[in-house]
Amino acid sequence: MMILLHRKDGIITSTIEALHDVGIQNLSTKEIAKREGVSEGTLFRHYKNKTEILLAVLEHYSQYDDDIIQTCINRELAPIETLRNYILSYAEYYTNYPEITTIVHAYDSLMRDPLLENKVRSIIIKRTNFIQITIEKAIEIGELRGHIHSGYLTDLIVGGFRATCLRWRMEKQSFSLKDRTIWMIDMLIDGFVKE
Repeated sequence: MMILLHRKDGIITSTIEALHDVGIQNLSTKEIAKREGVSEGTLFRHYKNKTEILLAVLEHYSQYDDDIIQTCINRELAPIETLRNYILSYAEYYTNYPEITTIVHAYDSLMRDPLLENKVRSIIIKRTNFIQITIEKAIEIGELRGHIHSGYLTDLIVGGFRATCLRWRMEKQSFSLKDRTIWMIDMLIDGFVKE
């Protein structure tokens, strides 16, 4: 049983590395099997097809979401600090595992598969809902101006972080994702802080 679990984890890791190196358009079960050092037949003993492998990759990608949210809640910080800590948690996760950022930039392609669409959608909704709820709490207690549309600010933060990750990938991790993310979040939030 342990060997089966290790092999499945290895396939997920190999798939993420392949996605990072060749992109979603060039990803094949042959490429995954080659990277894992097994035959395609062995691959199919663990997963039925490429879609099932990608679903496992998405599960892996989102495995820390609930823990990150719960940690932010447990810390009982003010909403703006909660927001900073939440986004920073992902910046640290991505810094320690740069290949995983490939998933963020493959959302659109992944959503074209009806079997993957719901998982991608649930990841996006869970992450953006937490940000939006936190912004609404900040508005409610007066940390942010009352006229802010929480959905629009959420989109700016999510989009800004996604763009920062893409630049970090394009520039071969030549700058600190964490530092750039803090700067981006602070710049966005400071523009809406209630004076």
